[in-house]
Formats: sequence, C-alpha cells, structure tokens
Amino acid sequence: MKYITFKFMVLWVGVFSLLSCSQLLQPLPAKSIAPNPSHVSVMTIETLVASPTRLNIDEVQEQVTDGKLLISVEIIESKCYRAGEPITFKILFHNLTNQRLRLLNEFDVAPRGGYGDILAYIFLPNKQPMYNDYALVKVDYVWPTPTKNYIEIPAAQNYAFTFDFPFPKEYVKSISNHNAEYATPTPGRYYIRFVYISARSNDVWKGEVGSNQLEICIID
Repeated sequence: MKYITFKFMVLWVGVFSLLSCSQLLQPLPAKSIAPNPSHVSVMTIETLVASPTRLNIDEVQEQVTDGKLLISVEIIESKCYRAGEPITFKILFHNLTNQRLRLLNEFDVAPRGGYGDILAYIFLPNKQPMYNDYALVKVDYVWPTPTKNYIEIPAAQNYAFTFDFPFPKEYVKSISNHNAEYATPTPGRYYIRFVYISARSNDVWKGEVGSNQLEICIID
C-alpha cells in the first residue's frame, strides 16, 4: 500500500512539473522590428524608367534619383570664367542601396542632345535653356556592345572623378526659316546641371538621374 502511494506521489509530481515547464516554454510574442533607416535621406522627385528617353530637366529643380543611384556635382575652383574656358567639375555617384552597384566605365560628357553618357544642360541668366546645334536636332542613339570594364560602388559608398567641360563660346539665340542666329554669352550668372544616362542591363545599373544645379559666373 505504501509502495503504491509513493508511486502515485511521484507520478503527480512529474505531471505538475511538465505543466509548469509547458507554461515556461510558451513562445514569446513576436516583436515589431522597425526597418533600418537609409544612410542617406533623399527625396525622390520622380521614379525614373530604365530607357534612353531624356528627362524633361527644364521642369526639374532638384536632384532626381531612382532610389538606387544619386549624382551630385561641384565646381573645383569657385571663380568667374570666360566663355570657352574649361571648367573643372567633380561628380559623385552615390550608391543609395545596401548592395554593390555596378556601372559601366564609360563617362563621356557632351552638351545636351550630343553623344555622351553625361549630358550638360546649361541655362541662361533668365533660367531659359541655352540651346546649341546638338540640342536642336533629333539624335539617334546607338548603344554599343557593353564593355567588361566596370566600376563597382560598394553599398552606401560613393565613386567620384573630375572632368573638364568648356563653357560654350556661342549658342543658338533663335531660328528663322531654318537659319540659326547665334549669340555669344554676355557676362552674368548662368546655371548648369548634368544628367547621367545608361540604357544597359546584364547586372549593370540602367536609367537616368539628374544632378543638382550649379551657378556659373561668366565674365568678358
């Protein structure tokens, strides 16, 4: 009788222990984890499409990004320049993602409408676009076979280089009867913005992004 009672007590203690442990091992409620904020706070003005169509940059006041790549420019030497004088710019490619970003190592610079991966948009002191021969004709863009010379920007890092771009000596003031009237820039403050374009694919960034706008002082 004592033996049976002892076995019953042991069984009861075991059941009580299991019930207690089951309460302790209940799964914890899931925590709401806030996503990590981006390393750069950027206002995306519009979502860009991956195509060789040109941005209507006349209507864009700030930088334009696709959320992956952002470009910004600055003038190396802050001074006044003469028309035709080269101006040295520094351009930075900002990788806004948490993954590496691959760009083709092709960064030809040309006026708007010309052949180039980086196009320069210049504005007169009255903020009207400065047109030249390149900008007044429709250009058929032929994209050559991509090279294997890539630039890889690590996550949340930048890639920068400098280039010289001469301020135009003349521009198209008006057109009448298919004849262009040219003018030379008068002293004053002009504005410039750059657009980077890539219509490639195959693990290479493609799209169009616009830089910030810079002011340029032009003298005689």
